[in-house]
Amino acid sequence: MDDFSSLKIQFLQKAISPLVPIMALSLALILGAFMILGFGGNPIVGYTEMFQEAFGSIDKFADTCVRATPILLVGVGICIAFRTSVINIGDEGQSIAGALVSAAVILAVPDLPRVVLLPLALASGLVGGAFWAFIPGFLKAYSSVNEVLSTIMLNIVAGYIMLYLLEGPMRDDSGGVTSNISQTRRLSENADMPILLGDTELNLGIVIAVVAAILAYLLLWHTATGFELRAVGGNPRAAHYSGINVRKNIILALTLSGSMSGLAGAILVVSSVSHRLSVEDMPSGFTQLAGFNGIVAGLLGGLHPIWVIPMSLLFGGVLEGASALERAVQVATPIVVALSGLIVVFVLSSERAVRWVYLKIPFEVTRVGKEISIPVTDQDSGVLNLGVDGVMLLGAFAAYYVTLETGGPWQGLGAGLTVGMAMGVLYAFITVTLHATQDISGIGIYLFGLGFSDLLFRQLVGTPIPIERFEGVFEFIVPDERLDVPYPNLYNHSIIIYLAFLLVPLAWLIVSKTTFGLNIRAAGENPEAADSLGVSVVRTRYTTIIIGNALAGVGGAALVLDKGIYFQNITNGIGFIAVALVYFGAWRPLGVLAGSLLFSLVTSAVLEWRTLGILTGAAAQLTEMVPAVITVVALVIVTRRIGQPSALTQTFSREINY
Repeated sequence: MDDFSSLKIQFLQKAISPLVPIMALSLALILGAFMILGFGGNPIVGYTEMFQEAFGSIDKFADTCVRATPILLVGVGICIAFRTSVINIGDEGQSIAGALVSAAVILAVPDLPRVVLLPLALASGLVGGAFWAFIPGFLKAYSSVNEVLSTIMLNIVAGYIMLYLLEGPMRDDSGGVTSNISQTRRLSENADMPILLGDTELNLGIVIAVVAAILAYLLLWHTATGFELRAVGGNPRAAHYSGINVRKNIILALTLSGSMSGLAGAILVVSSVSHRLSVEDMPSGFTQLAGFNGIVAGLLGGLHPIWVIPMSLLFGGVLEGASALERAVQVATPIVVALSGLIVVFVLSSERAVRWVYLKIPFEVTRVGKEISIPVTDQDSGVLNLGVDGVMLLGAFAAYYVTLETGGPWQGLGAGLTVGMAMGVLYAFITVTLHATQDISGIGIYLFGLGFSDLLFRQLVGTPIPIERFEGVFEFIVPDERLDVPYPNLYNHSIIIYLAFLLVPLAWLIVSKTTFGLNIRAAGENPEAADSLGVSVVRTRYTTIIIGNALAGVGGAALVLDKGIYFQNITNGIGFIAVALVYFGAWRPLGVLAGSLLFSLVTSAVLEWRTLGILTGAAAQLTEMVPAVITVVALVIVTRRIGQPSALTQTFSREINY
């Protein structure tokens, strides 16, 4: 290859790589514009006001920098983890852990001089986040526990620990605390973060975050440790044979990533306007979803710590300007969460477009140019659906709204089914056709479902209105009298509950006793062998993903039609628990049923204890995390004894593997 061809390759490397996040962001904003138009707003006016609010003056830019600081730190941690092919979705929990440890240290030694206490508080937060990430890192390295599920469960655990501490040992009892805000007393002034610019809120945190990004870049590309981390991310088997300790680097990557999130949590504490650690309603009110937003910023920055700096500022500006957009066009702020999910999906899906460009370039160029692709999308994806909770939320709202408009719960159930199927087609296209890694694209679908369902509720309904519920079996069969039968509660559930139980033997028959079930298992264990025998792996995976998402939509609908009401985030993480139950049940319908009954038993027992007054106050909050803890323990036990399907995280394509 001559020098001119080499220069062309280098030009393509520099030109195409930045286009991936830019294209993803542009597509998300275009779709956001259509959403605004759909609700009767002017997207040009809305976006103009949003960016004016974020970048229109020095004071506004200062506020954007404050909003961007935790996002930048989380994004830097994401770069470290994802470059090692470790998917850290636990940044929310790690930020909370860092905040709690930092606040505890400040409360314990409030009289230390400022020059000592502030660095100590920040270092404590860093250690807290690192420890919380070390747990899933250790479990992945030595027990092969899926780090995506374990980090998500630890998010839940950290959130309830925070609620417990702020309602109990760390609560401010000095008076003047409103019922829906849990907080510590005013933290020591010696731990206040220094303000950098006049009367603004711009503080030293943004400088610390930028320095952290620079240090992460130097670590990854200019040290032996960084080379080992990236080698493990590129090919763990080759790294192992070359003498690199893969387990150590997996743990190190997650620990370093968690330390950045913990530092972000500490900065949120020491730079808070109230100078307290406080949470209103839910822990996400404290983190402001910085853990998930940091993933978006990391992907937009191409998993390069330096590029994450401007992308965090841009995304922080979008979040800061969301309220101005709402005022200008009367479209609720959850649209930003929905756009975050779309950005994740588009960043991952655009990898396919980049590969198409490579295939149009001579072979010599494609081999060298492969390095410009986003590393995380080089991971192979299978049929692990982490977008279930988002699909459930969309199905729940669809069922609620249709039932509200028609008065018929069966119509609502059909709406949930339809929405689930539509999301299944989309998800299958993203992961099977475009080969986007399913771990992260699933989180994108979750964020989209979380934001869009809330957006639709606020725009179309606003105030929760009760809807008609499914009747219990007694009322359904004998509307005018109650049957005198033992254990009446067994018969007083809605018909949808019993249909769900009937799905278990049906699923077992399909998977175990039919040709289609054999195709499913073959596509999951060895897709290449299945293809050689005439099985359409793509069609099989499309079908199973659509069915799975359809059932998720029905699950969300059933939740609403059982409660007779809809509210924000009504699933409260049930979708993630459901995914974990698949591991618990060893990918067998009967095992999943057993796990579901066990978790229901634990949840019901806790609820009963709270009703009877056995658990009260802060302790009642702590018991809410029991299902998540059991999930992590179950993952450890089951993963050690029963291996997952061989091709669970592998894609299949007949294209040339370049």
